[in-house]
Amino acid sequence: MRKFFGVLFTVVLVFPLIFSTLLIYSLSTWAVDRNLYIDTLSSPEVQAQLFSDEFIEKMLEENLGETIDFNSTAVGTLFRSMFSEQYLTSQTTSIVNQVFDFLEGKNNKLILQLDLIEIKAAFSGPNQQELLEKFARVLPACQKNQSTQGLGLTLCKPDSISEEDFVKYYLKTNLPVLLALIQDKVTIVGPVSMPTQFQNVPTPFQQFLNLGNLKTTIFLLAGGTVLLWFLTALISRKNGKERLLWLGWTMIIPAILVLILGLTAETTFFWNTLQYGIVQLNILESGNLLFTLLPILQTLFAEQISSSFLLSGGFCSAVGLGFIAWGAVIHTPKTQKKEG
Repeated sequence: MRKFFGVLFTVVLVFPLIFSTLLIYSLSTWAVDRNLYIDTLSSPEVQAQLFSDEFIEKMLEENLGETIDFNSTAVGTLFRSMFSEQYLTSQTTSIVNQVFDFLEGKNNKLILQLDLIEIKAAFSGPNQQELLEKFARVLPACQKNQSTQGLGLTLCKPDSISEEDFVKYYLKTNLPVLLALIQDKVTIVGPVSMPTQFQNVPTPFQQFLNLGNLKTTIFLLAGGTVLLWFLTALISRKNGKERLLWLGWTMIIPAILVLILGLTAETTFFWNTLQYGIVQLNILESGNLLFTLLPILQTLFAEQISSSFLLSGGFCSAVGLGFIAWGAVIHTPKTQKKEG
């Protein structure tokens, strides 16, 4: 009977704990380094991907659909003219810091915002004519049911005038009003509240969900897992040989699962599964933006995710094999018959 309870206890509790501990530890070796994200996302390679025509086209489709027929190539040209390298680095640093401050519990709510002051200033600077011409190329032609209304602002170009006249008489004339209507900061994600996202987690345990307590969380999780792992072997098996073999196999099985994750982390299947999980958990309200960024995140971090899983899974597999080898060389003493 104790063997049955040992197997049941291992499948229900020990396996998930070992697997979870390995996952959390593997990710913690690199995923909580905010400087890594700042340096990586500010790199020229990433900026080139963010402002590529393909990425901008996908972002427009995800967020605008077919409501406005923007020219994605023209949008890319405009964006690359508007955003300086210094501006992108400062915005990237700000966003990464906002995310980490939220995850570390320094802020109760996550609100990701872009500062548009520099962008608004660019339209009033020496390159105003060039930017307005590029902006005019972005706008689609007006349809029959569209017309200039109110303050004279429009998101389309009338067919009745040339692009040069449109820039001169429409955009330049209404530019001060347009810039005044644009907010200095625009919210791209949020507000997201930590208690809301983990409302099903008991209150005493919510403190361990922020990155500020990550080391303590891993230590407690690993300690509890090792304790239960040994206790299960001690209770369910009757001698040292069987206990060592039990410890080995119960370590190898979840370790192999982590190894499989490491081998598949650079595949499309892994990232499609991750996207499906994000949808099911409703992690962020601004899901479209996150999905648009996933291909870039895959390019940046797939190798690191794979390496961390392979390292921890391989190490624990070796530990499990060590217990099995140790148990295999131990000879169980035979029970001697009593002489009559």
